[in-house]
Formats: sequence, C-alpha cells, structure tokens
Amino acid sequence: MNRSAIAAGTLAALAVLAGCAMPVVTSEQAYTRQPGQDSQAQARARIHTELSAGYYARAQYDVALEELNNALREDPSYAPAFGMLGLVYSELRDDAQAERHFQRAIDLNQQDPEVRNNYGWFLCQRGREPQALGQFELAVRNPFYRTPDMALINAGRCAAKIGDRKGAEAYLQQALTVAPASVTAQYLLTELAYKAGDLQLARTRVRPIAAGSAPGPEALLLAICIERKLGNMPDEASYLFQLRQRYPNAKEVKLIASGGCQ
Repeated sequence: MNRSAIAAGTLAALAVLAGCAMPVVTSEQAYTRQPGQDSQAQARARIHTELSAGYYARAQYDVALEELNNALREDPSYAPAFGMLGLVYSELRDDAQAERHFQRAIDLNQQDPEVRNNYGWFLCQRGREPQALGQFELAVRNPFYRTPDMALINAGRCAAKIGDRKGAEAYLQQALTVAPASVTAQYLLTELAYKAGDLQLARTRVRPIAAGSAPGPEALLLAICIERKLGNMPDEASYLFQLRQRYPNAKEVKLIASGGCQ
C-alpha cells in the first residue's frame, strides 16, 4: 500500500465528512456531526488535514506535520488529524509516536475503517501480524466501509507474510467477492500459487491479468517467470516482448535480464 493510495483514502474520507461524494468513506455514523454540519473550527481542521494528506503523498513530512498541528489547534479532538499523524510518524519511523496517534484516532472514533486499515498496515509492517489482522477485520466489519477490499487485500498480504497461504487466499478471495475486478487481489493470488510451486494454477490466474488492457510490469514479470519455469518459451517470449514494449525503463526489465525469477 503506497503513500498516494493511503492519502487518497484519507482525502476521500474527509470529503465525505464535508458532504462531498467520494469513492472511499468512513462510517456515516462515525462522527457526531453529520455531513454539512461541521463547526467552523472542525471545518478548518478538516482543510488542514486534507492539505497534510497531499504533503504526505509527496513525502513532505515536515509540512504535513505543520498542517496537522494547525488542524489540532483548530479542533483538538479532530480524529482524522490523529490518524494522519499516525501515518506521518510511521513513515518517519517514530513508531511510538505513530502508535500513540493511531490509538488516539481510534479512541475518538472507533468506527473509522480507514484508521483501522492504516493502523493494521502499520502493525503488519512492524512484525505484529496477529494484531494487524484484527484491525483489518474490524475495518471490514464496518457496514459503511465502501472499499473493504482494501483492508481484505492488506490482510491477505499480512497473512502471506507469516506463511499462512490458506488464510491469505481466503482474504484475497473475499476481496474478489467485494471487488471482482481487483487486479491487485488477482495478482497476489497468482503470486501465492507461484511461490507455492503450483505453476499450473499460477498460469491460470495470471493469464486474465496479462490479457487485460494495461497489465502492470509486476504482472508481466510474474507471467514470464511462470512460463519460464513451465518451459513454455513462446509464451515467455510474448510476455517479455510486452514488458519491454510497455515499460522499457521499468526495474522489471532489468530484473528479467539478470535472471530475476526466483
């Protein structure tokens, strides 16, 4: 999960609080004020938090912190600002501060699935996978979470990290029931099969991705590696041609040139 995606989710959640329609939202019951009913202080805090999310996405963490401090001067109990502080301090590797702010955001608004998802990812990155999975599951349980596939995909990644292929596949298959077109979930399922040595299943899973309108370089590299291990030189060459034509400067081109299949 990259910074831009996280920031987009945060901005979307904040926009819903302001009464705007966006693709990712927090619970409609999560805040005491309804959309369009922000106090002036809360509205100013929201604007500063939105600005901080943009700076966070561009890795301008000092400016992001300044905007978040401004937000909390306007409204010291503005939960989304604490959630963003958790993200910023996570990137700064100040884990104590990150955790303190995530927990404060949850204390102020236990129903916010975006904070649960982001906190879960923080925990997963820090080797606390069981706790992380609990946070992802709490996010998914929120009936107002419009993109539960995000938390399910992160749960799949986290389960895979501790070698739980069965659990990871269950999370990712659930993500596909929610978002059938999720290329990320499809790719991760393919990767799980490939790493487990189930090459025929991996081939079955990768082909729809590679045949899509814009397969990413990671998917094409995986397709190359699958066909290489299966000894299918024509399909390997076809995928390699696509990779070089579509993404001539991608790191995957250099990886495959140096024998980058594991």
